Amino acid sequence: MVEKNKNLIIGINLVDFGSTGNIMLNSLEYAHENGPFDVVALVPFATNTSSKVRIESFGIKFNKIKHYFFAVLKRMKFPIVNDGNRYRQVTRKLINLIKKEASGYDKVFIHLHNIHDSEINVNVFYKWLGKHKEYQVLYTLHDCWTFTGGCYYYDFIGCNKWQKDCKKCPQHILYAHNQLEKRTALLNNIQNLLLIPCSQWLSNELGKSKLSSIKRIINNGETSLEKYNGKSNLKKELGIEDKKVLISVSAYWNDWKGIKYFYQLADKLPDDYVILLVGGGLPKEHQKIIHIPQISDSNKLAEYYSISDVFVSLTQSDNFPLVLMESQICGVPIVGFGHGGTPELITEKSGIMVGKDNDVDKLFAAIK
Repeated sequence: MVEKNKNLIIGINLVDFGSTGNIMLNSLEYAHENGPFDVVALVPFATNTSSKVRIESFGIKFNKIKHYFFAVLKRMKFPIVNDGNRYRQVTRKLINLIKKEASGYDKVFIHLHNIHDSEINVNVFYKWLGKHKEYQVLYTLHDCWTFTGGCYYYDFIGCNKWQKDCKKCPQHILYAHNQLEKRTALLNNIQNLLLIPCSQWLSNELGKSKLSSIKRIINNGETSLEKYNGKSNLKKELGIEDKKVLISVSAYWNDWKGIKYFYQLADKLPDDYVILLVGGGLPKEHQKIIHIPQISDSNKLAEYYSISDVFVSLTQSDNFPLVLMESQICGVPIVGFGHGGTPELITEKSGIMVGKDNDVDKLFAAIK
C-alpha cells in the first residue's frame, strides 16, 4: 500500500482542458513530482484522459435542455446565471467531495482557478470556505471577474466603477452592484486566502479593489512550447510561399479579442501580406485572412509560428497572454495595442506596443 503524503492540494477549475485547465493540471503535476504533496483536480465534468493528475467530477449529469436554457438566460444577462444563484446542488456535491478528499491529511490546500460561469454557486462556496480555517485557499486570478460586478475585463472601455461600486454598468450587467458587494464581502471573510494574479497589471488593479487587503503574490508562469527546429512545408501547403506572414489568435464570437480590427488590418494589407488567424471560425471570409482551426499539439503550433514574420496582438482583454510568450520562444516579434498585462511581455528587442487607442494605421506602420 502506497503511503499518503501529509499534504494535499485540491485544484478546482471549470474545465480540465484549454488554457486554465492545463495551467491547473500542470501546476498540480509539478507539485506532486517536486514536493511532499498528493494532488487531485476537481471539475464539473472530467474529460482529460492524458493527464497524470487524478481528476474527479462533481457535476450533475449533463442535461442538454437545461444547458441550453441557461445559455439563453446568460445571453440575455439575467442575474440568475451571473451572480451565483444557481447550482446549489452541485456546489454541495463539490463541498462533500472536498471533505472526502481532505480526510486524513495534516494540511490541505484548495487552489481555485476559473470557477465563474461554471457549475458552481460561488456565493455558497465562498461562504463555506470562510467557515473552514483549516484549509489554506489559493486563488489564481486569470481575469478581473473576481473583483468586479461580473465583467471579466474593463480596460478596453476605461471603466473604474468596480473600485467603489458597479452602478449603471456600461457593459449592462444586471445587478452588478449587488454582485460586487456580496462576492467581495464573502471573499474578504476567508481568513486563509492568498490571491495569485497572473500579471503585475492585474496585481495593481487588485490593489485598487475591494479585495486590496487580501495578501497576494504574482506568479508569472512559462509555456511548455518547444521551439520548432524541423523543416516546414506549411507555406507551400497554404499557398503563401511568396507572402509576408502575420499570425495571431482570435475568437469570432468575442469582440474583446479584437476580431473587428483584424478585418480593418486586412483591408490595409498589400497583396504580399497574409494573416493566419488561429482559433474560432471567422464571421466572414476575407481574401487576406486564412483561418486555422484551434491547434492543441504544441509542435504543430510551433511550426505555424516558425513560418510567420510577426505575431499581431489585438486583444482588448488579456492579463498575461501565453500566446505572446509562445511567439517569443519561437523567435517571432510581436506588434500589438497594449491593453491589460500585454506590455509586460514586450521588450524593445521583442516587439512594439502602439497604444490603447486601437489605431490600425499605427499598427500597420509598426508591422512594416
